[in-house]
Amino acid sequence: MGVPVTAAAAPQPPAAPTASAASVGAAAAMAQPPPLDTSAALPPGGAATATTPSVAMPLLRPLAPSTLVPPSTTAGELPPLDPAALARALAHTQHPLRASIFSLFRDHPAFRLVSGASTAAARAHTAARINAVAAAGLMAGTLTAAGSVGRARLDAVSECLAAVDYSAAIGLGVHAGLFASAVAGLGSAAQAAAWAPRIEGMAPRWRGCFALTELGHGSDARGVETTAVWVPHVPGGKREGGNGGGYILDTPGEAAQKYWIGGAAAVARWAVVFAQLYTPSGGEGDVAGSTPPMLTPTGRGVHQGIHAFLVRIRTDRGGPVPTVTTADCGAKGGLNGVDNGRLWFDATPLPADALLCRHATVSSTGVYTCDLPGEDAVFATAMAALTGGRAGIAASAAAGARVAAAIAVRYGLRRRAFVPPAGGGTSAAGALVDGGDKAVAPVAPPAAVRLVDWPGWRLRVVPVVAWTVVYGLATAAVKEMGYAAADGAAGQGGAAAWGGLHVLTSAVKAGVTGGVVAGFQTVREALGGQGFKAENRVVGMRADWDVALTFEGDNYVLYQQVAKACVAAYSRGIRSGKFPPPLTHLNTTSPPLPLAPPPPATAASVPWALTALAAAQRVLLGRLVADMAATATAERRRAPPRTPAEARAAATAAAWAAAAAHQDAAADVASLHIRHTLLSLAAAHTAAAPSVAADLRPALAVLSGIAAAAAVDADTAVVRAGVLDGEGAAAVRAGLRAVTDAVGDAAGGEWLGAVADGMGVPDWLLAPVAFDMVAHNSRARL
Repeated sequence: MGVPVTAAAAPQPPAAPTASAASVGAAAAMAQPPPLDTSAALPPGGAATATTPSVAMPLLRPLAPSTLVPPSTTAGELPPLDPAALARALAHTQHPLRASIFSLFRDHPAFRLVSGASTAAARAHTAARINAVAAAGLMAGTLTAAGSVGRARLDAVSECLAAVDYSAAIGLGVHAGLFASAVAGLGSAAQAAAWAPRIEGMAPRWRGCFALTELGHGSDARGVETTAVWVPHVPGGKREGGNGGGYILDTPGEAAQKYWIGGAAAVARWAVVFAQLYTPSGGEGDVAGSTPPMLTPTGRGVHQGIHAFLVRIRTDRGGPVPTVTTADCGAKGGLNGVDNGRLWFDATPLPADALLCRHATVSSTGVYTCDLPGEDAVFATAMAALTGGRAGIAASAAAGARVAAAIAVRYGLRRRAFVPPAGGGTSAAGALVDGGDKAVAPVAPPAAVRLVDWPGWRLRVVPVVAWTVVYGLATAAVKEMGYAAADGAAGQGGAAAWGGLHVLTSAVKAGVTGGVVAGFQTVREALGGQGFKAENRVVGMRADWDVALTFEGDNYVLYQQVAKACVAAYSRGIRSGKFPPPLTHLNTTSPPLPLAPPPPATAASVPWALTALAAAQRVLLGRLVADMAATATAERRRAPPRTPAEARAAATAAAWAAAAAHQDAAADVASLHIRHTLLSLAAAHTAAAPSVAADLRPALAVLSGIAAAAAVDADTAVVRAGVLDGEGAAAVRAGLRAVTDAVGDAAGGEWLGAVADGMGVPDWLLAPVAFDMVAHNSRARL
């Protein structure tokens, strides 16, 4: 992303290739994708008391590509790389704590690696590990410490857990992340103060879950059907100062059952339940005029939108609660240590103080008041807990990816395959790979060639390793913004410069989890048959992380959210001549297209890749906005409105049709934006973070350049946008090949081995295939 342009350097208004500025403005005004997920861009966990940041660093701003220096990547000239410095940079914060956590894990029997466990056994392992974390006092201060201090501590615990058992990381995250964030962000000050020590203490009686999704409503969370109707009297209505009134919580049909709720099958005693609230009166803060007819059956009162309630779903000892039915979702394709469950409520009575009431209250006479401007804001605020959750999911995925990357490189340095023919003095790769543009160091017969010496292996695996580093740096940047926001920094801790926390975390969660799971598959294949053995971890990690593409925002839906923000910013930029976030990187003169074929060193550099990705995004955004405008216009012409009400309805229908008709093009725009964002975040964090040593930055430039070249090489949208022609695309592949060869050749593979060591994964957390595979499988060990 480019630096925001000042008035002294105002850009020329970029022209849309196929639309006039007027049509672009009209399209953007109408082209709002279906309301799938409009989480508010709020700091995760809500407001926090300011305190000293855990890491003192300036707020991150996007860097201009011209400020980034392309690395030198010719063989023998790679910059030195200190594994310890890389490990420190990727860990980001809380380094002593992380070391002590891994020491605890190494010595505690609960954390011994287990493969092939049944669902019941997996849940037992996960429960034992979470209990061990609590017993060791690792949760102390994670929720009760002011500002960023506790948040950084919780991140350290979660990411270390993810390297061992993603089920344990998710199980802890549901309770101490989602459940806690909902209470802190949506509850009153008194509610938050009462519940924070309970949640942090991890006692079984206070374990909680986050009950949002239903069988019939996943990504379209706004349509949940569970209802909460205020009534003047409920059994047990007077609790903790509450009045005699309260709520009746109900599941109106089978599609409304709460589904996929982590912890609901067995562990949780409490749930934050999201339901449609109805009251007799709205009072001054009534959210009016936005209720779909299907949600206002006779007798429920005034619909106030989605609100959150604290609901007991089990007794303190884990027994059943009258009117609440729980069930197990059963075995899954992965992540079986998490007890995902289902919930039904049969006219469940709730006391008045069950409503999490930071923003909305209901009086003792049923009068509803709310300090938010409307139902859209109410829903966005209710979804705010997911914003911080997405950042945590991305960071945990990055931590898991480091395990797989280290295993892959160590295997590649040891494993040999295929003996080259004798004579000729050529390398194995030169003799067997037609058209190789760089010779691999000769291997004397009869030794077979190491995997790391094969160009094809390098092209497959080295970009995965490089992207793993980028993911770690990018997620650290996002966490830093969250910490700054928690400490009271303006502009959402710097996230406003990137489009706000909602857009930023949507982009990062979708980009990192999608890339990590694809990387797991590449590593699984690169390990050959050994990659399919459960004890070698990667196949199990691939299965466990697969669902990360779906929960807390389906990645394809998040792509649409990112595209929606880009379309809106593009429209404003066309009208004003200056693009706002998240498109400040378009505030430069558009280069002539197609771009000239880059030389190898340029192709494998972040500055050139950012230029190419931005150019493609500019072109495709122009096409998308013009096409959406045309679709919306055609939709309106089908039935010209005759009244203002019909005009409003027609505009809504046209916007819906335009968004639905062009989701594939929107996904292309989002894909380009997400890659640009990840590379930009990593570059900005590398330049500014105290955890990144100055002498490590040249090596990080090499690795980020590999990731950048791989991004352009893999995304056909760059070619479809006309940014690269066939010759240019071939030049990018040549640059990627040159730099992966240089990395593989450097010091006989030792440079790449140093990168693997810099993943910071203890040996005991790796896999047998990363060491002496023959000895491990010897008959003597039977």
